[in-house]
Amino acid sequence: MKATKKNMQDQILTSDSKILYCPGCGVEYSGNAGDYFMLPDDYVFHCENCDVEMELVNKVVTTTYC
Repeated sequence: MKATKKNMQDQILTSDSKILYCPGCGVEYSGNAGDYFMLPDDYVFHCENCDVEMELVNKVVTTTYC
């Protein structure tokens, strides 16, 4: 999903696990709309490292036990 502030939601007390992810270098940033409250809704996020357009993705962490 395109990483715009309009596509984000406030993640406090929710099960939303979306993050901003750079497909170019793999860096991750917060996907919580409240962290970017001063930006306009149509703001498109770009990676600070490689200037690639960020994606809004669900982060899933799994654990394997031996």
